[in-house]
Amino acid sequence: MATSTWQQQPGLFGAGNVARLLGLFRDDVPDPGRTPLAIGAHGCDSAELVARFDALVRGQWEGPLRVVNDAELLAPAYGPEPAICLIVGTGSIVIGRDAAGNPVYVGGPRMVAR
Repeated sequence: MATSTWQQQPGLFGAGNVARLLGLFRDDVPDPGRTPLAIGAHGCDSAELVARFDALVRGQWEGPLRVVNDAELLAPAYGPEPAICLIVGTGSIVIGRDAAGNPVYVGGPRMVAR
């Protein structure tokens, strides 16, 4: 699904973006209050940004929720754990988890380690 179908305000946190995103599929989910939702979102490039987007979605989704940076979806798609996820394109980001399970971000728009 193209981002432009739901992200009409600038950036991930623009007004109405979450409602439009959830509106793409909410009517097709039989029980949103019990259905888990996992979102890999471009722009969630730090723990603070993940928490901010998570809070926006939680305000509009009743079921269990997990928000991560979109690059972090590579590890479960590939299978083996632990894994380092690397995206290289017009931008770049490396995401992994430390021994305590906390996310470690290198790159992204600020090009700093988190």
